[in-house]
Amino acid sequence: MMPRRCRTFQAGLVVFILLMVTGCQTETLEQLSIIYGIAVEADENDKEKLSGIISIPFYKKDGFENHTVTAQGKTPAEIQNELSLQSSGRLVVGKAQVLLIDEQLARQPVYRFMGFFTSEFNLPASTSLALTETSPKAMLDMSTKNVDPATNISTTISKHERLGIIPGTNLLTFVKQYVREGQDPYLPLVGMENGNNSVKLKGLALFKDDRYVMPLKGAQNLLLFALLEESVSHVLYESENDGLPLIMMFEHSNASYDWNPSEKSMKVRVRVHARLQERTNSPMDVHSEAEKGQLKMKAEQQLAAELDRLVRRFQRNDLDPVGFGEIARSQDRHWKAKEWKAIYPQLKFQTAVSVEFDSERR
Repeated sequence: MMPRRCRTFQAGLVVFILLMVTGCQTETLEQLSIIYGIAVEADENDKEKLSGIISIPFYKKDGFENHTVTAQGKTPAEIQNELSLQSSGRLVVGKAQVLLIDEQLARQPVYRFMGFFTSEFNLPASTSLALTETSPKAMLDMSTKNVDPATNISTTISKHERLGIIPGTNLLTFVKQYVREGQDPYLPLVGMENGNNSVKLKGLALFKDDRYVMPLKGAQNLLLFALLEESVSHVLYESENDGLPLIMMFEHSNASYDWNPSEKSMKVRVRVHARLQERTNSPMDVHSEAEKGQLKMKAEQQLAAELDRLVRRFQRNDLDPVGFGEIARSQDRHWKAKEWKAIYPQLKFQTAVSVEFDSERR
């Protein structure tokens, strides 16, 4: 594993490059190949090589034409050189919307080529990053109507971030999480909907350092979001247990933490403000106060149990996407990264959830 000091220096250099202001270019548009999307995947014919794909849309008054260029090489530098040779003009990435990485390729360290594209291509810090369940080349080759495929993918990711379904991520946030002691990175996981030309958010991809470890899908995205000190809003939560059906809309949530270094334990408190969904649309079919009390208790107990299971899953896989280590460090001046890594898998967590229902009906 790369030493922390070396990783910090490398990533610090990347952050510096990301924040640099590029100079003005004097070439005409006809002399430029403006990249909107970049993808990296394993070469099907040679395991030692990578395939790099760039998406170059040409916008016209009546629409656009999307062109992709593919090149293979053993190193990102070889890929860049080949892409430059195949392109009709100088490669420009100032409008790059997304960098896609094949899910299986991400099982290997991704920083070796991500850092290259960042430094040599000078990708914007706001570029969306995502792992793909399907071929990233196929996604950049999608047939789309109003905008090019790369912009379509980036817009889909941004929409889910704004809705509070997944945490906000981009190139810069990934680099920061990568170098930060006490939190592991995560990225959106996307794919194509049933082979059609549409993008679907599949979940989150959780990393250990710069290696992809496992996905997080469905309701577990909501649970992770609730643990991240970020507000979960307008997300529907449904209970699968027997008894009174529980359906509620998250309106607001927040989390707080209390680290006890002597007992090696952490208390996690999650507060949820939600709107209880009635059983039917009939104004006569509403929950009684007694039923609301039962559902409140059910919601609190069930959410606490699900959060506990999720945290234990993180511990079993030695993953900390929440940043519990960062939280403990902020509350303990004697915190040390090496000691934290040793105790984290066995750390005691106590999770408490409080739920308040908004009585107003929509």
